[in-house]
Amino acid sequence: MKEKEKSCGKKEKERFSKPSVEQVAEYCSERNNGINPELFCDFYESKGWYVGKNKMKDWKACVRTWEQNEKRRAQSNFKNFVEVKKEPTIYERVYDSLAEKGIVL
Repeated sequence: MKEKEKSCGKKEKERFSKPSVEQVAEYCSERNNGINPELFCDFYESKGWYVGKNKMKDWKACVRTWEQNEKRRAQSNFKNFVEVKKEPTIYERVYDSLAEKGIVL
């Protein structure tokens, strides 16, 4: 968060100003993160630039959070597409061996 210097030496926090789509696009381009800046702006515009119950303080930090969430989502989606070879349980092996011998339970 940026801060301004007051005349008496105290620091005053700068107020949040919502970014333009162009600013978000530029920042995302710098970070090469693949986030859609229009989607980002539209999402937070619909929320009144709130994150949960709190007014947004730093939109760049929010973009970085989206990056991390996208990475996690991509990894979990990849796991869903990878075929996991599951070993049969002891019960399945016994059932299969009995079925081979013609014994049906």
